[in-house]
Amino acid sequence: MKKVYKYMVCAVLAVMLAFVCVGCGSGDDSKVTADYSSPAEAIKALKNGGHIIGKTVKVKATETASGGMIYHAVDSSLDADVYVSLTEVKSDTIKKGKTIAVKIDSVDRQSDQCYYIFGAEQ
Repeated sequence: MKKVYKYMVCAVLAVMLAFVCVGCGSGDDSKVTADYSSPAEAIKALKNGGHIIGKTVKVKATETASGGMIYHAVDSSLDADVYVSLTEVKSDTIKKGKTIAVKIDSVDRQSDQCYYIFGAEQ
């Protein structure tokens, strides 16, 4: 009886460990694909005359949010503030540090030093 109990405990622990390992690996950023690897890259393309509406951009959230602004950075190569704001979300909350793809709906340029990208989570 003790032997059966020992095997049951080992089996339960193995299953629990498997769930933990799968859960820890689910946030793999390398699986996120997009037309632009960063918001700065998308703005550079826009400044060079590129059409970025309808394309996707890879964004690593700098804010935890359930919609609205999820990214803000001052990009020294652009000499500009870049913001990304979600108009549609698939998940309840996007946590700070999570990488997602955003389909660009519109871009608002406040000046040469301030760009807002609006889009939907993919």
